[in-house]
Amino acid sequence: MNGRAITIGLGVLCVILLIAFAYTIFNYNGILEDKDRQISSIESQINDLQNQVSNLQNQLNNMTGNQVQVSGTLQNPQSGTIYFLQLAKFYDDDAIKASSPIVNGGYSVMLVGGQSYDIFVNRYPSYSDEEPDYTLYVPEGVTTFTANF
Repeated sequence: MNGRAITIGLGVLCVILLIAFAYTIFNYNGILEDKDRQISSIESQINDLQNQVSNLQNQLNNMTGNQVQVSGTLQNPQSGTIYFLQLAKFYDDDAIKASSPIVNGGYSVMLVGGQSYDIFVNRYPSYSDEEPDYTLYVPEGVTTFTANF
């Protein structure tokens, strides 16, 4: 009877161990499936972000106008400030506005190509109908441009 009881005890122990092992595998598979879902979600987010980056890069590449270093001289005055305001956008928040000090009759300013500008010398306009001293078109596709007034 001792041998039989030991065999039954070992059998029950093996069944318990088998059930615990099956539960462990089942639980582990659930964890793996959860991790697979998380990885899939992250991969989807990565793809979405890559698409956004690609779209933004395309928008950037398709933008008209490039940065142009505009410089030149003024006959009068020899000092002060020269103001550049994007034509027809005086009151717009997105209007290109730039200025440069006039030093020894010269100036240098960074503007956007493919745009027209009203130019005011030693005065910043207080209203949009004010006549500019000059107007200037800065061409696209160049990095430097000279405009003497």
